Order: sequence, then structure tokens, then C-alpha cells
Amino acid sequence: MQTEHVIHEDISTKSVIESPKEEEHVDEFKGNDTIDELKGEEKLTSEDNLPNSSKRFRKPKAFPDFVTFHMKAKQGLAMYKEAAIKALTLEIINTIDYDVWVPMKLKDIPRHMKILPSFAFLKEKYTAEGKFKELKARLVGGGHLQDRSIYKENETSSPTPDTTHLFILFLLGGKPGFHVVSGDVKAAYLNAPIMKEVFIRLDPIVSSILVNVDEPYLPYLGIDQTIVVKLKKALYGCIESARLWHEHLSKSLLSIPDIKQSRLDPCIFYSNDKNIQTFICTYVDDILIISNNDKFTSTIQETLSKTYEMKYSTGSRLLGDEFDI
Repeated sequence: MQTEHVIHEDISTKSVIESPKEEEHVDEFKGNDTIDELKGEEKLTSEDNLPNSSKRFRKPKAFPDFVTFHMKAKQGLAMYKEAAIKALTLEIINTIDYDVWVPMKLKDIPRHMKILPSFAFLKEKYTAEGKFKELKARLVGGGHLQDRSIYKENETSSPTPDTTHLFILFLLGGKPGFHVVSGDVKAAYLNAPIMKEVFIRLDPIVSSILVNVDEPYLPYLGIDQTIVVKLKKALYGCIESARLWHEHLSKSLLSIPDIKQSRLDPCIFYSNDKNIQTFICTYVDDILIISNNDKFTSTIQETLSKTYEMKYSTGSRLLGDEFDI
């Protein structure tokens, strides 16, 4: 059961947010900007919050479904004000609910351990008409600076389904008697425990919001207004996270009676009983279930929902694309 959190719109201005001294950690702020100062800039007044007068604001023409733009947190705060803070706060609450890390004092971290930077970015989503749809935040670790020499090759790579196998399943789903259900796992990576010691430095924006949401983090706030944490779960951006998530999901699926994993494609799971034909395809946090038995499909859905926060829909949808079968 997840803990309820209250989202505060106003972030304290008691401390000035500055860039960390280490050059590799400089990613969001330069100078003495604070979140409140960024919030205090001129508010957006157009109906869809997209002023046409500034070149900073990108507005697409037309797209078949929707398009997503990524931006740094500072830019998002300047453009969207409270909406950006709300999105970032929800992302931080996610990490707290999923018990992603534990705060650390620098004196308690071995000197030989590297502290990785982290990056918070915002995603703008637009409708097919080019109107602003929503804003979402994502916090990622600086996995590009991790020492790959301490990992085996299979610990830093994760499989995706073969395209041919995927389209074969789509054809099967179109046969009479079969039905298709799509599932999406919320905060997928954050479900998987991390195996090695990984330390992350949260940038000043994230640290400020974290302290605002969960005050016990305040003593861990450094003079550079950052917080260092030790990961307990697979944070997005870390080189082992995709693999850990795939293994976690595979274990959950194999716990379902009669479900087996394909030896040819580790992203395909199946049950080929005399009366029940069921195939499950996983694509990162997307799950496709194709079966000729409604009861068994429900069993799969219920089992996954006990472990993950799931969102299901009828039809085939993977990576945001809808397939007609």
C-alpha cells in the first residue's frame, strides 16, 4: 500500500540553489537561481499554455497520435511554472513510495566509490492537433559514468522481442476465438532491487523538492544544495536497470502455473495446454497477452496486479503504438 503525500506548490527559498562544484554534476542550474525565482517569471496565459511569441516554446504542426519533447528541469520550470513543479514532485513521490534509495552522509561513503550525477527532465506531450496535452517528469541516473568493468556483459543488456515473432503474435491475435489485452507497468524499473552498490547525487532542483516532500531528508542536504543517496532499486539510466527489470518481470510471469519462457525469444512466454493457447510478449514496461481463454487471461492479469501497479486495455498496444489486428 502506497503512502499518501501532499504536493506543495511553494518550494522553500531559505537556501539558494547553486551548481555542484564537480563539473560532471553540472546539469540544471547555473548561478543563484531558486525554484521560486523561476516560478516568479511571467506566467503563461494562452489557452494551451504555449506562447507563440517566444522561440523557446516548441509547438509541433500535426502528428498521427501525439509527440513528446524532452527538456531539462530548469527550462520546464521557466516554461510551465507550477505544472513543472507538480510533475517533478510526483516523480519524487514515486521514488519514495517504491523505496528507491536511502540518503547518505559523504563521510559514510567509501572513498573509492564513485558518486554518479543524476538528471531530472520533463516530457511535453502534444495532441495530434499540436496542442499541449500533459507534462511528465523522469529522474535518471548518470549510468554513462558507471564502471562497466565490474559488470558481466549479460548484466548490462536487456532483450527486446524479435520483430518477426511480434508480428506472428499479432496475426494469431486476429484469429477467431482469440482476444488481445495490453498492459502497462507503472514505474517499471523501480520494482527491481539493485544488486551492486550505486551512489547517486540528486541535483539541487530534485533535492529541494525532496526535502519539501519529506522533511527528514533535510539533514542530508549538502552545502552545494545536493543530496547523495544509495540506490536500493533499479533507477532509470543505470546500466544494469533494464536487465534487472526484465529478470524481475520474467520471474513474476513464470510464477503463473503452466507459463513457460521461450528458449528462442526470452521476451515471449506461453502456455500451450490442450484447451488453452496463451502467449505473452514483454517489451520493457509493456505487456501483450494473446489468448483463447478469458479465464486464464484474467489469472495472468490478477497475478501481475498483485506485484505491480498495472493499467490494462483491450487491444494491442506497444511502445505507445496501436496495432489493428
